[in-house]
Amino acid sequence: MKTALAAVLFLLAGQVALADQACTDQCWQTWDDCAHNCGDFWSCDACDQQRDQCLNYCASCPSTRDYSTTVLLSAQQQPFTVCVEDYPNAHYGCRFTKYNTQYRRTNYRETTNCDGTKTTTVLSSSTFPGVCVTKYPSSCTSCSPYSLYNTYDHCPFW
Repeated sequence: MKTALAAVLFLLAGQVALADQACTDQCWQTWDDCAHNCGDFWSCDACDQQRDQCLNYCASCPSTRDYSTTVLLSAQQQPFTVCVEDYPNAHYGCRFTKYNTQYRRTNYRETTNCDGTKTTTVLSSSTFPGVCVTKYPSSCTSCSPYSLYNTYDHCPFW
């Protein structure tokens, strides 16, 4: 009975797509040890549930997560200010200092292996220019006409 059940379950394990072989082997070894010693239906059922949870875990690994980081490389202050709305819907303008910026965006892939270890790979890296503004001075110096608040990015470095 246990041999036939093991054969059926072995076929089911073959349906776990892309599962790590060492992980599924360990699930089956654990199940075999458990089922070999189970004396009643409930004990054997617990072995089956443990095996199913293990195989489901194996099916989800290794897992990957893509993410990116953006780093400010440089900011060059421009010799003039721009008139920008102080905050969204403020209906008045303030003097802002304008900066030309340079950023680096790096895209990564993090892989979590079945044994819990992680590896990170750089997929790509590129630089790109930007423009941002910051209020100059920190209090509002009124001006008109003004650009809407969201016309410019607001500098992340102050």
